[in-house]
Amino acid sequence: MDSDGMNVDEPVVRKPVALPSLTSYTPRPYLFKYDHNDSGFDERTYASLVRDIDAPTPCAKLARELDIYYRKHEAKYLPEASYIGTYQTDINEKMRTILVDWLVEVGEEYDLDSQTFHKAVNLVDRCLTKFKINRKQFQLLGCACMMIAAKFEEVYGPNVEEFVYISDQTYTAEEMLEMEGKVLQALEYRIASTTCYGFITRYMNAGCNTDKQRSLVMYLCDFALLYYHMLRYRPSEIAASAVYLARFMSKEKHPWTPTLHHYSKYNPWDLKNCILDLCRIHKVENEVVGTQRDKAKAVSEKFLAEKFHGVSAIPSPDEVELDKSFFLYDPRQSSSRS
Repeated sequence: MDSDGMNVDEPVVRKPVALPSLTSYTPRPYLFKYDHNDSGFDERTYASLVRDIDAPTPCAKLARELDIYYRKHEAKYLPEASYIGTYQTDINEKMRTILVDWLVEVGEEYDLDSQTFHKAVNLVDRCLTKFKINRKQFQLLGCACMMIAAKFEEVYGPNVEEFVYISDQTYTAEEMLEMEGKVLQALEYRIASTTCYGFITRYMNAGCNTDKQRSLVMYLCDFALLYYHMLRYRPSEIAASAVYLARFMSKEKHPWTPTLHHYSKYNPWDLKNCILDLCRIHKVENEVVGTQRDKAKAVSEKFLAEKFHGVSAIPSPDEVELDKSFFLYDPRQSSSRS
């Protein structure tokens, strides 16, 4: 007992707190809207064949919002396709191809994701529009951009000492860190650019029927990065063109479908130049793979592996036949048929 006559040893009994009643949740109906205009298909065909690839996924709304975001921002950090010969005078297109192909080897050495490779190449091209670089520093720039991309995309990326090693001790750790700082300052720390990998998964879900087709699309997107003149196309255009070309090379009856139009918002007629450019650079490399394997590029060697179904050895299509395939999707022809 205390001085007030209360038993301090007795436990205090408290009434349970009443929980507020939960509000009832009514799921919003999922509305699937489409627009067949400028698709090359008539409305009845479009409505019957378009497939909703978001419905089975638990994050359908997020997938659509990300697609809108990527499409809106892909041009924001798109590098200019005219810096070689104008702003950069000490490097050329061939040197750029060699550097980008070497970055493929770096990615393979440290088991980096393809997104990291695409991010690194984007950073290199953007830097080359911001500050001048000489050929002795070109590989150093590539190392710094790959290091930044790995920090951005990977859980555990290679450290600076590993980049010193893979560059054959050409640069010191201090030089690499200095270049890393220069890159970040030049780009104002804006690293989150949109690459092909903002679109490639969605487009493959819409148009690829086999793992082999998916590997071929990834190969074509990686391969396109090696060539300077492909900078004229947006990442979404390259991703969509790769799907069309992969389906054509796989002998699909229809290289393009209403589902692909719905999710890419592209008609193959609008992608014609990009698809043909992609086919031409693939044809040149495909001949090298078939006749002079030792001179094949690292990206082709990568996709010769069994896990990628050896897709870099698939023969290139006939360019004339490929050109004829676009006629089916010419909006002028579809309007005259209707």
